[in-house]
Amino acid sequence: MSESQKGGLLKLVLVAGILTLAVNLLRVYGELHGWDPVYFNTEAGGHGAVVGIAWLVPIFGFLFGRSLAKAGKAPGRTLTALVIHLLGFVLAMGVAFGAFKLITDVDQRFLVLWITCWVFALFGLFAWPAAFFVNLLYGVLARGPVVVLTHLAFTNNWDTHMVKLGPGVTAPDDAQREFWLMMAQATAWMGFTILVGGFFAVLGAATVRKAQ
Repeated sequence: MSESQKGGLLKLVLVAGILTLAVNLLRVYGELHGWDPVYFNTEAGGHGAVVGIAWLVPIFGFLFGRSLAKAGKAPGRTLTALVIHLLGFVLAMGVAFGAFKLITDVDQRFLVLWITCWVFALFGLFAWPAAFFVNLLYGVLARGPVVVLTHLAFTNNWDTHMVKLGPGVTAPDDAQREFWLMMAQATAWMGFTILVGGFFAVLGAATVRKAQ
């Protein structure tokens, strides 16, 4: 990969990070001002609201994959890379579901979740190292501001999805709840970004191959 190609890819990741930050800020503003819950939902996890950064992961992942492929960094085997990313995601979801069903201690449940999310995120490293590191960087740029916004939401008593745990999960105090929510950004959502972003990156790279 030439220096110009590296610079172009880095620029793409930075632009993705800036656009993601803009969506985050818009989302918080919309939630605080009671905008249409279809787009700005204050329930835990956002309840699938249209305005959310999770939807950006496949889009940017696809673009990252195309950029990498154009720079000569496509995955060795497309189908294998797709399967490994998908397997990592399915296993992570399976363990998370099992942890919430079988482990009654909330701290232990979250610990298992945090560890396994990163273990299975490493599937992306074996599937396609170049995409793994690009999505890792994007994940930091995307999720870092969420951690800051979460802290601000707790400090200022904002009624936003960022301060709420899922149904059936309660924290002993706000400090513990804030910690759990921040850890979710650093583990589960980072794993999501790496695996889902990597899966779509492979698809993006495949479109470049077909065009050649």
